[in-house]
Amino acid sequence: AGAAATLRALLEKRAAFPEEPCALLLGSSPEARAALRRALGAEPVEAAWEDEASACGLRADVLEGGAVLIDVPDVLNGPAEVTELATFLRGLRDAHGVLIACTEAGPPRSEQGPPRSGVPDEPPLDALPLVAEFYGGAGELPVLLAVPGNEARARVAGEAHQQAVLRRLRGSAPEAFCMDSEGSQILERLRRARPLACEPLRCSSAVVSQYRQIRQQLGARRPSSPSPHRSYASSSPPPRTHRSPAPL
Repeated sequence: AGAAATLRALLEKRAAFPEEPCALLLGSSPEARAALRRALGAEPVEAAWEDEASACGLRADVLEGGAVLIDVPDVLNGPAEVTELATFLRGLRDAHGVLIACTEAGPPRSEQGPPRSGVPDEPPLDALPLVAEFYGGAGELPVLLAVPGNEARARVAGEAHQQAVLRRLRGSAPEAFCMDSEGSQILERLRRARPLACEPLRCSSAVVSQYRQIRQQLGARRPSSPSPHRSYASSSPPPRTHRSPAPL
């Protein structure tokens, strides 16, 4: 019920502001994520999907101008979390880009970090390349970096973050912005991006097998629409009428 209410609220907001973008927020530092949300003017949605309702900690925010920001975990633990994320993002229909909240000190030794909990026998999954496949693959969905601090230090740290992202996701280097002074430029860049439809079934990874199976089961349960030829054949034929021969 919580997820459905969140999706309804977000889709209503997006319908009210059709020109505003929807972005996915990643980043290994919770403090950096919070700083970027503040810099962009995020306000929690009334029916926000918080940790207690979401196994992988999804959160939705709406910016002051109507743009939508979706917190996505950097790592996912097992098919259940992948299925939850895929279902939620497909419910949002599309997105304009990925925002990665960075730290001023540069990327940590491991961008993924240790598993949070839940599935000790399975290694944590990097969400960034997985999400990119949902929207068509690397190079399709724009990736933007937001780095705190003054512009000079942000540029230096941004270069290190760019290299870290390229190790996780093949493609061109992501654009880097100064979080403290270029918040409006980040939003303008997202507005210029075309929305890309989310289809998790594009992903070839085995971790979406559970999601794929659920989609197949739901598709099998839907009643097929009757064929017009079949309905015509089952209906009684029209009564024959006697026609007089045409005059010679």
